[in-house]
Amino acid sequence: MIELCDYAKSKILILEKLGFGVTEDEIKEVVKRPSRVVFGKKGRKIAQRPVSETHLLRVIYEEHGRDKMVITFYPARRERYEKHESEL
Repeated sequence: MIELCDYAKSKILILEKLGFGVTEDEIKEVVKRPSRVVFGKKGRKIAQRPVSETHLLRVIYEEHGRDKMVITFYPARRERYEKHESEL
């Protein structure tokens, strides 16, 4: 099961006011079917997936057995994160 913490839920509304609309289902879909997953701080994982030609959505989450808790998420420019993939 994938759940969003209260902060992640509130961030949906914050980003909507700033012009970046994303739903809880879209966030969960990034975790379920990422284009890439990398390790973050404190044992967390960061899943990312393109959402447009110029941006991707990065979702930071923790795994607790089979369950996943989304801590936060943010839109990012694809060139910043996908460029590094081709350099590796």
